[in-house]
Amino acid sequence: MFISACSSSSDDPVATPAPANDDPTTNVLDSDGDGLTDALETQLGLDPMAADSDGDGIEDGLDIFSDDELCDVDTDVDTDTDSGSDSGDTDVVVVDPMDDAVDTSTLDTDGDGVSDADDRFPNDPTETVDLNDDGLGDNANPIFIDSDGDGFTDDRELELGLNPNNADTDADGFSDFDDRFPNDPLANADSDNDGVSDSRDAFPFDDSETTDLNGDGLGDNANPIDGTLIMGSVSDMVSGSGIEGAQVSLDLINSSSQNNAVVLSNTDAAGNFSLIAPNDLLPDSFVLVVTSEGYRPEVVIYNNNSDTSITANIELVRESDDFTIIETNPTVHHLGDDSFGGAENSQFQRTAEGISLVRNFNLAASQAGSAEIFLRWVAKGIQYSNSILVNGQLISTTPATNSDGSFNAQSISLSVDNILVEGANTLEIRSVVGVGYDDFEFVFVGMTGLN
Repeated sequence: MFISACSSSSDDPVATPAPANDDPTTNVLDSDGDGLTDALETQLGLDPMAADSDGDGIEDGLDIFSDDELCDVDTDVDTDTDSGSDSGDTDVVVVDPMDDAVDTSTLDTDGDGVSDADDRFPNDPTETVDLNDDGLGDNANPIFIDSDGDGFTDDRELELGLNPNNADTDADGFSDFDDRFPNDPLANADSDNDGVSDSRDAFPFDDSETTDLNGDGLGDNANPIDGTLIMGSVSDMVSGSGIEGAQVSLDLINSSSQNNAVVLSNTDAAGNFSLIAPNDLLPDSFVLVVTSEGYRPEVVIYNNNSDTSITANIELVRESDDFTIIETNPTVHHLGDDSFGGAENSQFQRTAEGISLVRNFNLAASQAGSAEIFLRWVAKGIQYSNSILVNGQLISTTPATNSDGSFNAQSISLSVDNILVEGANTLEIRSVVGVGYDDFEFVFVGMTGLN
């Protein structure tokens, strides 16, 4: 039955006043600590020595409501009272503490939409869970989950494009937390924090220098070498204003003095930059990679026409939900076996990294529902249909590039219906066997169509 602990309509059961007791201590005694005095429990036919008389999991004190504003029984479980006027006051279903057959599974004391049975904090509408069991609600005291125990929270790994279930995403022997380049198996340290890995930095402890392309033991920034001057600006595509601190990098082919060198420049307060590329190491077709926090990476193709200077004015687009960055600092990758010939395979900038390259990228739930996306990159030297896989499934092949060995900007359609997942995903590029493995180079820009 339903019981109201305050005034009610004529057909509601009414509790009669407790008999007078001259001993005030008895009137307030609550032996079982359920919020009801022993005298009231005796009057109602409850057990004053048991906090839950009917054993239904709800203490007796929670089965009776004494607030005058909640005095009416709501027999149809709506928000209107069944007696008196429907004045908009909040009503509750009051269950009989002696009836253990009453279904209390939907009882929601704090009205937060979660039943008391599933609510760690049934009297607090702002909290429902305590996953780390510290006695504090996780909304006010959020927990930090690190599934793979590498020192990065899962949320942070997703932001960085890492796998939150693999402590060493790039499998290079260094945990993601200790790896400056956790998505690149060929790099792990950047001692001077200049964005160039120690393995490619001629001055790994000097953030003002990265190359010594003439082999004189001196950094090329402080002691410029002869070559082609590349200068220009980096600006916001919408506002047109210069971007300070953007990084402009140029990957170079092998040299006798420094293998796989990268020339680096950062923009000044007005967004201007300049760098020098030695003429004997600058290919006929090359790319500048430009990055800045909050913007999409940009990869721009240039041709070397033996000019003494090249002007490069580059516009960046701000990040958006329909674009996923594969590498925050893109670099030129070379897949194959270093056994190449023909015009398509001329002027390679880097030695081969192997026959396969795997990168992780992360998606929100809304992005994971995409049926078709586009892989954007620039590439050269492709002679065969090399494999593109997402989450282990072959979904496309690489299109051919210019026959003269120059870079192409490409947007490759990927049919990914029911393949993408929320959270960590993998993209793999494989060099296939033609005459030996196909040798080709590419630079990731990102993925679009994710919305």
